[in-house]
This record gives sequence, structure tokens and C-alpha cells, in this order.
Amino acid sequence: MIRGLFEYLYRADELVILPHVPPRITELRQKFPIRFGSKRLFVSTFGSGPVTGVSINGKPWRIFDARSITLPYDQTPQEAQVEIALGGAAPKPLPPLEFERKLPPREPLDPKKGPAAELFPVISANNLPLRIGADSLGQNRFVGEIDSCRVFSRALEAGEVAALAERRPGKLDQDPALVAYWKFDVQRKEDQFPTTRGTLLPARVVGEVKMADSPQGKAVRLEGKGYLEVANHPKLKLTQACTLEAWIRPGKLPPNGGRILDKCRVGTANGYMLDVFPGGSLRLIVEWGALTHDAKLATDGWAHVAGTVDADGTLALYASGRHVATHKAAAPPDLATLLERTDRLRRLHGQLVAAGRAESYEAAHARLAVGCLAAAQTRLKMLAEGKLNKLPEDSQYAADKSYFSTAGKVCEGLEKVLDGYQKSTDPRKKQIHQLWVGTKE
Repeated sequence: MIRGLFEYLYRADELVILPHVPPRITELRQKFPIRFGSKRLFVSTFGSGPVTGVSINGKPWRIFDARSITLPYDQTPQEAQVEIALGGAAPKPLPPLEFERKLPPREPLDPKKGPAAELFPVISANNLPLRIGADSLGQNRFVGEIDSCRVFSRALEAGEVAALAERRPGKLDQDPALVAYWKFDVQRKEDQFPTTRGTLLPARVVGEVKMADSPQGKAVRLEGKGYLEVANHPKLKLTQACTLEAWIRPGKLPPNGGRILDKCRVGTANGYMLDVFPGGSLRLIVEWGALTHDAKLATDGWAHVAGTVDADGTLALYASGRHVATHKAAAPPDLATLLERTDRLRRLHGQLVAAGRAESYEAAHARLAVGCLAAAQTRLKMLAEGKLNKLPEDSQYAADKSYFSTAGKVCEGLEKVLDGYQKSTDPRKKQIHQLWVGTKE
């Protein structure tokens, strides 16, 4: 955020700040410093438009123009509150810098309930359609034939996947977890293929899709000119577990492979996806991670493929009914873990302040980590109270998640630094490491 809202030009004897604050942000206060040599700058803006006024520590500053503010090193205070008025706005009085050295209060937060807990699923939800044979942009198209495909809301066991590969599904086609089953030898209705699970989730033809014979009747033939699309539906919002399976006959695929079942936003792990990539390999992607296996799928040969995701983050791939790969994805920091980590940093911060090190690098980053989590909680509370306008669902999820992700990354970085002090001979680092070790419960 610091680099996105402002541009900083560091020169031999001065710093030039160029604000790039969007017009919709009419008041901004950064509660963490920008470093300028040994000096610390706390930047605030008011209004929108060109720069029309600047003050530093409450006193007028004259070295600026409509686009930038120039700070000569020898004229800049060691700690500087840089208040920038945009478009003729009047700055608001700011509290003293001492505020920056305090931690926000710890708010009660249930890590298992509420909107915050929903930001840490094994599989993230989105409002995208499910596509058979293409990605969310209609690209990375599968070339070949697809006989059938199923989506389950649970991870099937190895024996169950093998049964599907042997075309003896038994009770699986009546399983409550079966979300949809598209079998392309059923009667096509205009531009749609219905599912065998009622009237919901029909697969709509987009572009050119042909028909071909398959060992079990009929298959859709995709030649790079079309794909199938299933409109978004609550049944497709799988967040805890899933199984994606299909009978496919790959043709000559391009280097970027081809999607089989895809409900991910391109370039992200926001959703779930099973594809052929690279070469004859299988790939499975969800929020917690990805799994790839060189299945050596033969061109123009029929194969049964499947990927499963369990609630504990275990990903598995199957080829021709055989279990070929497993990966236990490392869970991203969940809410309970973040609370524990920031609580420990709270304890460290208190000890650093007591030891006279409130201005240290370690104390500043402890405040940043705790502040990021507090900001995330405050945002969710304001959204719930209607004090913030909600974004579209996908954008809102990404925005809310980013605050928690940032808190986790700051925690991780600071923890590595503190653990690295263990072997240091520097007296300051040795002291801080001892304080850090003492915060363990």
C-alpha cells in the first residue's frame, strides 16, 4: 500500500514524494513510518487532486508543487508528520506521534465463527461459472473428447475413484455429495446438456462443440473452438472438500495444456481446477496449494482422471483408477494461529517498551503486525454495521483476505528475524532474543 499510494524518489541529499492517491480516498493517514536515512516520515493526505499545501509537524512547508513534495535531508526533522493537502482541502489536527507507539486494544474474535473465519477455507468460493474445457477467460481450451464428468462435495476414497474408473459407480450416482454429473450421451436440449441430478446446473455450449462416439455412447469433441459453461450456483461453492473426475481423450494439446473442470480465476488459486498441464501431466489447484503428476496421458487414448481435496488440505490425483500422487498442503495461517502469533508479539512489544526499546525495528514491526490484524477486524465490523460499502463478492473477499494475509506475512518475517538473533554476538540482538524466548507460553 505504501508504494502504491506514493512514489518515493531517493536522491543524494533529498527525498521527493509524489502522491498517487485515488480520488475516492479523501483522507489517509499511514500509521507506520517511511525511512529516510535515520529519519522517520509519517505521511497523511486530506482531500483529492493536486497538492495545494504541506505542513511538517504542524508548520507550513514551502518546497512543493502540484505533483510533488521535496524534503532536503538537512531540513527534515528526525520524526516528521508530513501532512499533504490535496485540491485545497484543509488538514485536520493530528494526535502526537506518541500514538504511533501504542498497540490497538485486543478485540474479542472467535476464530471458528463469523465472517473472519470464512476467509480461511481449504477451497475459496467465487461467483465464476464452472467451465468444462476452458478457463475463466474462455482460454486454455481442452482439445480432445470428454465422455462424462462429475463433481462431488467430498473427497472420494481410492476405492470409490477406482469404481468410477471401472464404470461401476454403484451408489455413487445417488451419493448426497454428488453435486453434478454430466453424461453427454443424454439428449441435448437446444444449446445445453442437462445433468443427471435434476434440472439444475445444465452445461451450456459456448462456441463450437461437436459430438463423437465414445466407449460408453457419446462424447463432446472440443477442437479449441468452444467449451461448456455451467452458470454459478450455490451448489458449486465448495469450500471444505471436493472430487473432480472425468473420462477424457486428449488430442494434440498446446504447450499450455487444457482445462478439464475449472472454477478458478485465471492466475489465482481462487476456486478449484483440474487440468492437463504440462504435457501429459495432471494438475489440481485449490486455495491451499497445487498438485501435479506426470500421468503420461496418451494422445488419442481414453483415460479416467480424478482429483480429490480433503478437509485437512490433502490433495490427491488419480489416473485410470490408480492413486498416483498425494500432497498434504500447508494450511495458510488461519485466524486462531494469527491471534496466537500477534498475542505473542503483543507480549514482546510490552517487554521491548519496558527495556527502553520502543523505537526499535522489532517494536515497530510488532506494532505493524498487530495493527494489520486490528485493521482487518475493524473492517469486518464496519461492514457488518453497514459503515463500509460492500464490493462485489469476489473483490470483497480479496480485500478482506489481504489484511489478514499481510498480518500473517509480517508475523512470519519478524519471527524469522527474531529467531535468527539466537546465534548473534551483538548485545542488542542477544537481549531482544532473550525477550522473544521469554514470550513463549
